[in-house]
Amino acid sequence: MNEGNDKKTNGDGYDFTGSLKVYYQRLYPHDSIFQWLSYGQQETSINREIAFTFANDIYSRFNSFPDSDSFRRSISSRCPVKIDIGAFYNIPPNRRNTVAVFTALEKELVFDVDIDAYNTVRRCCKGAEICHLCWPFITIFIRLADHVLRKDFGFKHLLWVYSGRRGVHCWVADDRARKMTIHARSAIIHYLSYSVKEKQGFTLHPMLQRAYDEILEPAFLNMMIKQGWLDYPILSTPQQQQQSHKDEEKIPRQRDAIFSLLPREDAEQLKLKLEEADKEKLDPIEKWKIITDHIHSMEKYKRRLENPIHKIIFYFTYPRLDEAVSHDLGHLLKAPFCVHPGTGRVCVPIDPKKAEEFDPFKVPTVISLNKQIDNYSGAGSVADYQKTELA
Repeated sequence: MNEGNDKKTNGDGYDFTGSLKVYYQRLYPHDSIFQWLSYGQQETSINREIAFTFANDIYSRFNSFPDSDSFRRSISSRCPVKIDIGAFYNIPPNRRNTVAVFTALEKELVFDVDIDAYNTVRRCCKGAEICHLCWPFITIFIRLADHVLRKDFGFKHLLWVYSGRRGVHCWVADDRARKMTIHARSAIIHYLSYSVKEKQGFTLHPMLQRAYDEILEPAFLNMMIKQGWLDYPILSTPQQQQQSHKDEEKIPRQRDAIFSLLPREDAEQLKLKLEEADKEKLDPIEKWKIITDHIHSMEKYKRRLENPIHKIIFYFTYPRLDEAVSHDLGHLLKAPFCVHPGTGRVCVPIDPKKAEEFDPFKVPTVISLNKQIDNYSGAGSVADYQKTELA
């Protein structure tokens, strides 16, 4: 197998594989990552699965290492373009074919949210693309999930990591989280999830009410303006206009989504009011006031427990979770501090208390880090990572 020896370049012809090799040799925190993965238990560390992806999409699963030295040597010599972390198994994964029973025993409770899960509500980008207009969706997830996992479930050891392109990962490393059954993991996912249809006719759970009051509602108006949710059919940003020329019929109609959350008669009345607002060229804040005033004026909503305004804000802003990632013990997740092969960005940790300050476009790349090492002019002998912005 020709592992990692094929030269892989980016669109500018830069030797990505060569830069990655330097990164693994001089900057990647092998010892710290291995200690974190094994929780200081060297006798069981060899039962942890480490998976590699190499150039030309060559995959190598069920690798395992008895110590950090062998972990370091393998990564430095084989130079995988991606490193994924799996579960602890009952035996070393590389010996799985020697036994009748090979089963996953434990793994961190993990969460994975990508921005493309919001394609039905974001108008600025599509697919794997991200920009400063849509990244707040991810920020909301970090703030909400971190608070719930700590406050409602009492977890203490959470690691938030940028995925390198369009999302974030959360590793809950508490001992009881790692030993959770699939059913227990599914219960937590269900607790964190929200469905507009399932919640109709009920008051909000205290967790959802807290999320609404402290995170979702304060963020909604600003996101509504930037995403142009009430601008239909007007396209207010260059990205939206460009997408319109490419494929106009596929542009998300977010205003129609608002109407779908109301009974038909109410939606038709509101639609007429907003059409008048379009003619008068009212701004998004004025249009949102028309919506809220229309709903507040209706007696039936005063007598019922549900609040359509809640449903609208939850629909547009509440996190969309990838459930399979969280409850499946066999699912792999990208390792912290590895490099995204598509962007060259390092999967750096994120401080959840400063989630709103995190900018994915300012994350260092292997190219920038290697240049920082080469250009370092400080005095004295220091570790290579201290010559870079990773310090």
